Amino acid sequence: MYRGIRKRYFCKDTVKACIYVKELAGFLKYRMLDGDYPGAELYNCTYEPPPSVSRICESIKMVAGMKRRTLLIHGWLLMAAASCAAHLGELGLGIHPDRIRKVMESTNISGRKLAESGYDFRYTLEEILRDWLEDCGGECLF
Repeated sequence: MYRGIRKRYFCKDTVKACIYVKELAGFLKYRMLDGDYPGAELYNCTYEPPPSVSRICESIKMVAGMKRRTLLIHGWLLMAAASCAAHLGELGLGIHPDRIRKVMESTNISGRKLAESGYDFRYTLEEILRDWLEDCGGECLF
């Protein structure tokens, strides 16, 4: 997604359930090591509410200092372009129908149980991106 924004690709209001890996590790430590929680539990490990692709894109642009417009391209047109690019060996664009389909499909699951578990979340979306950028040496998010 970061590369797509840098290259001025698209952005969409699809919901993408996600959690930062450091947040997931913190939650696992909280549930498994810091407390007495016998038995098995099942959680959807995502922020509540899960962010949209548009919100993620805007946050990436803000944190990375990118001043650019992100265009919304209709899915059928994007899939057609991705199919053509795939047949031409992608031309180094990184566009493939499977990748486009993955971004376009919503993963809107509820993280309410995790949010109500008592775990104290350490990162906001913007803090996640800043932390990741710092871990990458301030160069880029990939």
